[in-house]
Amino acid sequence: MNALYFLEDKYAKRVPEAPQKQSDLAESLFQFFAVITLMLGVWYLHFRWTSSLNMEALWFAIPLAFAETMMFVGTIFVVINFWKTKDTPQQIAPNTKMSIDIYIPVFNEDPALVKESIRASKAVKTLDAWTSFYLSFG
Repeated sequence: MNALYFLEDKYAKRVPEAPQKQSDLAESLFQFFAVITLMLGVWYLHFRWTSSLNMEALWFAIPLAFAETMMFVGTIFVVINFWKTKDTPQQIAPNTKMSIDIYIPVFNEDPALVKESIRASKAVKTLDAWTSFYLSFG
């Protein structure tokens, strides 16, 4: 198989699948269980920091409780991230001229691979302008 198969014409007209629709029921269930998780997490951390630290081994108990607290902060971030599924509406592309920079490292590379990379970089035809930089660290 050609390593640059994605440049072949049969792949030029590919279109990604439409995203799956998120059901309102699934979103409501997530929000319900997320609220319960956060409430139980706050309750547990209050209990953990006020009642369950081992006073004879604070050198171990405090880092462990801190790690549990940071895990809960991560849980909060996950809940914030997935709370509401709202995609950005599709917008028209800007009317500016676009460019692409193609970096091809050449040091310690197989000459045939470099030649094929240069050929592929010249085959870029979907953008208005492009620039090619050849890197050599030798």
